[in-house]
Amino acid sequence: MLALGAAARRRVGALGGGRHCTSGALLGSRPGQTSGAMARGTRAENRRQRRLHRRSGRSAQLAHRTALGVASGRGGLGGAGCCRMTVLHLVRAPIETNALSRWADERGWVRRRGRAIAFDEGRALHHLLNEALGPGKLRPFRFLVPPRRAKGNLYGYSTLDAEALRVAVMSHALPEHLNVLLPERLESKPMPNGWRAGQRLGFDIRIRPVRRLRNDLDMPSSNRIGAGAEMDVFLLEALHRHPETRDGMARQNRTRQTVYLDWLAERFGSVASLDRQASRLVRFRRVRVARHDSTGPEGPDATVQGNLTVTDPAAFVGLLARGVGRHRAYGYGMLLLRPPRRLAPER
Repeated sequence: MLALGAAARRRVGALGGGRHCTSGALLGSRPGQTSGAMARGTRAENRRQRRLHRRSGRSAQLAHRTALGVASGRGGLGGAGCCRMTVLHLVRAPIETNALSRWADERGWVRRRGRAIAFDEGRALHHLLNEALGPGKLRPFRFLVPPRRAKGNLYGYSTLDAEALRVAVMSHALPEHLNVLLPERLESKPMPNGWRAGQRLGFDIRIRPVRRLRNDLDMPSSNRIGAGAEMDVFLLEALHRHPETRDGMARQNRTRQTVYLDWLAERFGSVASLDRQASRLVRFRRVRVARHDSTGPEGPDATVQGNLTVTDPAAFVGLLARGVGRHRAYGYGMLLLRPPRRLAPER
């Protein structure tokens, strides 16, 4: 009986490692009971191996993210205010406006009035970059075209350098994308990670300073704007504080520039402080944007230039990578950094 048990143990050990079957389970057991114990042991071992595989997969993913320089502060020592820090690259992509408009026309996004054509460049570039590079690979971005020129430069932040983006373009892009986005013309430079607390920087940013309404808003013209709609923060403040008069904001020295700088400083939060004395609203217009298959409401399109001071170096990279405000995926909210400067006094 003991010899038979030993032989059985050797056979079980050869089949399943002998980890879950003991001599007590074999001695005096019927064949059906023995095979049931073996099956249960095998299932338990398989479950254990699957758990180990999942854990090793998560560990490998974390190691991969760490190797890329990504460190998430969510729930850690950084708290809710600590953002994901990553090796960031400033990317330049030259784009011809005529090629972009032709591509947008093929998609049916161009509106014609006589000889004039109009389309939302932010919408066209949003789809172009997502389709050619992958969703969010180059975001936020800014498209700058010199006056009376047919060629501009698209600047954007990415965790990929120019070579990696070229590989992505050749892997994902359709032939028509290559008429607009030329992979051989892509350039990049790494952004520093070693920002210092107290470091002063100049900046140039295009913003869409709006807020979403939490409740319906009754307008003086008896129109009503529904909850969830976006509204210019300057007009919203004027309606809330001075609903009966048009000059109430001016009497309190609440200019459009002052309101927009307040909005921008709020978006910087504890990451950077805005130097209001050296910051100016240098460009403003109202534009109607197109999103998905419909034309959205008219809203503010503003450019602010000025200086800021870094107050949270670890989170500053996250601010650059994330951008500021709404519509960041459509050409708004990118902080282009400049040397700090003294702006001309306001006229």
